[in-house]
Amino acid sequence: MGLRVIGTLGVVGRAKSAGRIAAAVPVIEHLRRTGLYISDALVRHILEQVGE
Repeated sequence: MGLRVIGTLGVVGRAKSAGRIAAAVPVIEHLRRTGLYISDALVRHILEQVGE
């Protein structure tokens, strides 16, 4: 089908890069608080990519 899987943090990163959200950190913190497991290494990687 030509769909590329990017994951939840990929969506957050793209939203930040596109200016649709002001910051990725609050979104990631909310996701973690509501029960989504995200490794610290992945969070660091995404935040580096978006300049946070």
